[in-house]
Amino acid sequence: MRKCSRLSYDQKREIINYLIDNSSLSLRRVSEIFSSRFKKSISRRAINDLKLNKQKILGINPIYGRSSRFSKLRYSAIDSEIIAWIDYMESIGVCLNDEIILSKATEIAALNGLFEFKASKGWLEKFKKRHNVKLRIFHGELGSKTSKTKSKTLKNYPF
Repeated sequence: MRKCSRLSYDQKREIINYLIDNSSLSLRRVSEIFSSRFKKSISRRAINDLKLNKQKILGINPIYGRSSRFSKLRYSAIDSEIIAWIDYMESIGVCLNDEIILSKATEIAALNGLFEFKASKGWLEKFKKRHNVKLRIFHGELGSKTSKTKSKTLKNYPF
């Protein structure tokens, strides 16, 4: 029995675009090309499924994967304000961590009257995945800022 391996959204999109550009190639040949390129076993039938469902696949939001699975964000106002705040804080050179972002999200929710919002670790992980936020650990001179400098900068933000 063959091991099943899923194709990522980008891989599916690449195959569909290749099929559009090279419509004269057989599905078997396309499956051979992409099996060797992705180092996965991709059947002719899988290529045919991609070809038949190309409109649906190209309509998928690459951030969320399956578009039908996700509904509208309940707290989109918090998301947009947090993203703007993170951009500002990074532009002035403040090192952020998960706890700082969670406390800021709680503060923004309270200011907007959304008292049922809970800034949990799960919410934060999904938020970072939705907006492709990656927190970095700085080493050397960048990582040697004192905590007094950070706390002064955090209190003086314009948002």
